[in-house]
Amino acid sequence: MAVSEQLPHSRLRLRTGRRHLALVCASAVVLLRAARHDVRPSGIGGISSSSRSCLDWFGTVPRCWSVFGASQKGVCVPKVADSARHGARKESPTSAESYTNSGEGSFGGVRTPRTMRQAVSPQAAVIAETRSDRSVDESADVVWAKAAAAARASLEAGVNSTTVLMPSGAGDLEVGLRVIRGFLDEGRPAFRAVVIIPNTLLAHAKKLYANALRDYSLDLITMGDQNTDVRSLARHFKKTNEASVILSRYEDMQKICLSRLEAKSKQPLDLMIFEAAHILRAGGYLAAGVTNDVIPASSRVFVSARQLAGKAPGSLLAPGQEPGYPGEEPQGKYGPEVFRLTHRDSEERNMSVPLRLQILQSTNASDVARELAHLHHTLGVCSIQVVPPQLRLTQVVNRILKNLTGGACRARTGRGSASSIDAVVVAGSNPDYVTVAQEFPRLARWRDGKAHGYVLVAGAAKHHAVTAWQALAIEDQRAEEALQRATVEYGRKDRRLKWEEVPYELRSLVFEENAKKEAVIAVARGIEALGDPWDAWLGRLLAYNDHHHHVNVRYLGTQFGHELGSWLKDQRERWERGVLQERKVARLRGLGVKLDVDAERFAEGLAELRKYVQYQRSRIVPWNCKTDSGFMLGEWVVEQRTLQRRGKLGPRRQQMLREAYFMWQPSEAPSDLFEHPEEPEAAELTRSIEVELRDLRWRPVGERRGVFRALVLKHHPDVSQHKHADAAIRFLSDVRDWFLAGN
Repeated sequence: MAVSEQLPHSRLRLRTGRRHLALVCASAVVLLRAARHDVRPSGIGGISSSSRSCLDWFGTVPRCWSVFGASQKGVCVPKVADSARHGARKESPTSAESYTNSGEGSFGGVRTPRTMRQAVSPQAAVIAETRSDRSVDESADVVWAKAAAAARASLEAGVNSTTVLMPSGAGDLEVGLRVIRGFLDEGRPAFRAVVIIPNTLLAHAKKLYANALRDYSLDLITMGDQNTDVRSLARHFKKTNEASVILSRYEDMQKICLSRLEAKSKQPLDLMIFEAAHILRAGGYLAAGVTNDVIPASSRVFVSARQLAGKAPGSLLAPGQEPGYPGEEPQGKYGPEVFRLTHRDSEERNMSVPLRLQILQSTNASDVARELAHLHHTLGVCSIQVVPPQLRLTQVVNRILKNLTGGACRARTGRGSASSIDAVVVAGSNPDYVTVAQEFPRLARWRDGKAHGYVLVAGAAKHHAVTAWQALAIEDQRAEEALQRATVEYGRKDRRLKWEEVPYELRSLVFEENAKKEAVIAVARGIEALGDPWDAWLGRLLAYNDHHHHVNVRYLGTQFGHELGSWLKDQRERWERGVLQERKVARLRGLGVKLDVDAERFAEGLAELRKYVQYQRSRIVPWNCKTDSGFMLGEWVVEQRTLQRRGKLGPRRQQMLREAYFMWQPSEAPSDLFEHPEEPEAAELTRSIEVELRDLRWRPVGERRGVFRALVLKHHPDVSQHKHADAAIRFLSDVRDWFLAGN
């Protein structure tokens, strides 16, 4: 904040006298006593409790009360009775669950009359407002400056792209603006930057950039104006010695590309900034300009509410499994994440407000307007945006709403210039999640007296709730993961989840004043429409495991009437083809599912055999042996012997079984079975035959017969010229039964 902006506040503080300060203290004492006893003051400033019904309750509590320990959002007085009734946490005053925002005129759970609030000194209110605004602005400025400095430092270090993670509404435009101003302050000649912005922020961005860059010698061009077509933009690109900043919607990026082609411009842009890049990463916008293939640029900055590298936002949901959905991306495409601000940190710094889902009971325009007026009276909602654009519907609702609220609450549609709105109404027969998600920067933006940003959906319209949940999942990874867990639990129970069974992350996104039945239906619609069917099948597998205590489902096995065995077989086939995602493979194996049944069963049996030999000190395994883990080791041993006799056991597995002291080794005749001649030359011949027979004893019996016949013909006295051929024949006769035993 400039020095010239601080001087008036300093003069206001100096003019404040002891009389005003005493009046403020007295008012605070009365309010604190009333809050402690959970009662409303009988009168302040000459207002008695008997005239309560005649008071106008829709005003705003003076900011001066924040001097006495209140939140920077306004006065926050504990709701003693409500906290005790609902078991709310008693944490810091910024907790939205245990405190009520005084910007809506709340006091101990009861709305405060306007006349009561006017009893406080106006001068003291100005002083407190100055202090509160300064602290909030300075905190946000520090965060924005750090984020911009981190992005610039990364780009100056030679990185082509960098990412700033920041929740929607916490300063989407401010960070990019400070990055541009930092480069302009360096005095770069003919600096050219393009800022890609969601359609809903373009009007506000135009005002913000025009005010912040008015002292710089450059051209500020806004795509969408009447005089900014492709040809005029091409003429601008031909002027290579002029600095410029172009503000463009995602929908107009193709025009920038065409204008560069028409101008035959080969010089890359100095900087491109992508606001709300998480919507781009989820496939909501065309990905033109992200790489140098379409619009070459020396540096790129991505401002996103979600991580961009790796899996795309929304990939855990059902739409993320469809062909053509953005896949995984390497870290290098979006650069390093140089700054991260979480949703919780942003809300604690009064940079953004949490988003909440509010359910409307009505569907016709007049009844919806009455509900919106009620929300204005109870929640302080004043600015409402209808998406997607519904001109005639909005005109009717706005006319009725203005009459009901005296013009204090208005409904708009289409592109707006306001930097902050209080609620978004999802309308239309087929709304798109992008139209809702791109309103979140304005909806979540903090301003004085604003506690939440509300997403309003009609309870009778299923697709409205689905659209809202998808937009919330794209915005916040916690909501997406909670939807995935809820889908697994939905499959495990084979019914809609009760409110207590819904993950906390989803329950916290639904405004607490909604009826529980309606909230359950809204969550169930999101789970059924957005949940990955694969997760529901995994839940059924968990239910099967709960009942049978294993996951070795037969092919014809079922759970809740679903063909679970057939699904599991399909997963094994997909794994063999290499098309089953790694995260799904890990989750199946974590449950004990054997995808490569033969290899994994052999590995399990080999491990159990080693344990048995080690602890039992025996190489003989009874056929009915069952280990402590429930593995049928005896049957497995018989199975391996059968495979070996039929020649279907590979050499590698045979070697592994030998190393495990398999029971076949005792069937190799003991050393006293082989009697060798005393003559050294004859003994050397028979020992060589013994070594050969031992090596071939593992072969199938048919092959062994051929080998034995060949040895007899080789060493027969009528054929062999060796002088000890008779000794060799006698040795073969002695070991014949052992060598040809078995199948």
